Amino acid sequence: MQLIVRIPRRDGSVRESQHDGAATVGRAPANAVVLTGLRVAAQHLRLTALAADRLGVECLSSIGVRLNDGPVVTGAFEARVGDHLEVGSWRLAVQAAESGDALRVLATDTGNADRLQRSRLSLGDTGLRMRRPALIGAVAVLLLALLLPLLFRALPLPASVARLLPTERLWSSGPLSHAHRHLQDRCDSCHDTLFVAVRDSSCLSCHGGIRHHMADAGLLKDTGLDSSRCASCHLEHGGPHAVLPAHPATCTDCHGSETRSRQWQLGGAAVDFADRHPAFRPTVNHRDPATGAWSEQRLAPDAPPRDDPGLKFPHDLHLDPAGIRGAKGREVLQCASCHAAARGEPGFPAIRYETHCQSCHALKLETAAGPLTVPHGDLATARALLQPAFDKGLLARPELPEPAARRRPGEQAERDLDTRAATGTVDDLIERGLCGSCHQFSPRPDGLAELIKPRLRSSWLVHAQFSHAPHQWVACKDCHGAAQSSHAEDLLLPPMTGCQSCHGGAGDDRRIPSTCIDCHRFHQAEGPVMGPAPKPAAPAATPADAPPAVPAEAAAPVAAEPRAGAGGTALPAGGG
Repeated sequence: MQLIVRIPRRDGSVRESQHDGAATVGRAPANAVVLTGLRVAAQHLRLTALAADRLGVECLSSIGVRLNDGPVVTGAFEARVGDHLEVGSWRLAVQAAESGDALRVLATDTGNADRLQRSRLSLGDTGLRMRRPALIGAVAVLLLALLLPLLFRALPLPASVARLLPTERLWSSGPLSHAHRHLQDRCDSCHDTLFVAVRDSSCLSCHGGIRHHMADAGLLKDTGLDSSRCASCHLEHGGPHAVLPAHPATCTDCHGSETRSRQWQLGGAAVDFADRHPAFRPTVNHRDPATGAWSEQRLAPDAPPRDDPGLKFPHDLHLDPAGIRGAKGREVLQCASCHAAARGEPGFPAIRYETHCQSCHALKLETAAGPLTVPHGDLATARALLQPAFDKGLLARPELPEPAARRRPGEQAERDLDTRAATGTVDDLIERGLCGSCHQFSPRPDGLAELIKPRLRSSWLVHAQFSHAPHQWVACKDCHGAAQSSHAEDLLLPPMTGCQSCHGGAGDDRRIPSTCIDCHRFHQAEGPVMGPAPKPAAPAATPADAPPAVPAEAAAPVAAEPRAGAGGTALPAGGG
């Protein structure tokens, strides 16, 4: 039996929550239903939906509860549809839900309503008539705010006098945003004609380089943005950041429709991050095992969270709380040992072999002629160095372990490769031991192993933006289950429910209020600037012996990789 609790907000909207059977009510944030007020206990009640018309009530505090304006009741009892409970200044009305398998409770703060009713004062209470003050006020506003400013605008007045007289500043509806503060004394920069709304041409006189909000002309027309004014979304005179359209309706006017969501092949309608938002759909790497070709795939909501970076890496072994055998003895690694944020950057520097791996995984072998160091990232040179050592008997051919055998990182780095029986080959050493501990290989036509170049993404949620900077106070393990991950293919992004534990909707008063643009940028095209689209250039002649053109989607990188590391590694920003 479902229990539905509805709480009206001050702005007229209603916050609704659904609970399986029971829900605790109280002032503490840990309760399923939080009611404010000093007369509400930290944990006041437990409500249980017993049937479609019966509600079980258990008092968890000695304060008790009042049933149907009767005496205060403590302990446990039942309430029926039509009854109401009083908890502090709150009135909890038991109502029947639309479906037969649910019971609804409407919680209203009657204390605020009573105070507002008592504080109201009508004009008649002052002994004044309504019509005469209204006419006097209208004439005064017309004279002081319109006629006199127009007159003084045409007459040059000394500055000392002008400061004492009404000016056109009375027409301003509020302060300018920070972005336009330098125009605060130049109203005609935007308002070029009296009593005419700001036109797009005024905006484009400064913002001519702003690119259009959509590259798809059909989508631009379908949403109505092709005929919308700039000021329809970018409002001024509303505060320091008013020009940035943060109101959710700017996005939900289109994205709140299930019909348009299906039309645009989205994951579902998005209305509010807390109440109605589609599940995360990460974009991951996929490599065809038959052809070895890489591609991007956007995962379905119910698909396993897997990515293919072309590497072997067990997070759980590296994060062993007992430590690992490192270059300087036993070390206990933390996430920050490898993922350390750089100053002024939203993500993390790229993982590099020389910086993060070499101290434990040095490619150094002991031979009869002395130590032999193999370069990282150059397979051909590694073969050229190892083969003569094998041929001259300087390096014994090792009996290598099976590929599935797993060791701790320190043990892999410190194994003695020259003390085992001579059964392996150079490619065995490279593919199954020296390089194969971390890298994957694919066969070549000549029979040699070919190393698969790693393909690390800088972002998996490509339609969102994320920065770790505001989340530095959150422990890594609270969002990422790295300590339980034994494969590099594990996608360690947190689920949406993890984000919702701290972030609520735009009007949430219990969690961090989060609007659409906190995580999503508005549609930003890479093509024409605002205004008429430029004419397409004539195609250049292609020589007969020129190679075929590569499609844009095939030539484009998987993700923005601002800094590349050794072996093709990129900046793994953790889903930004």
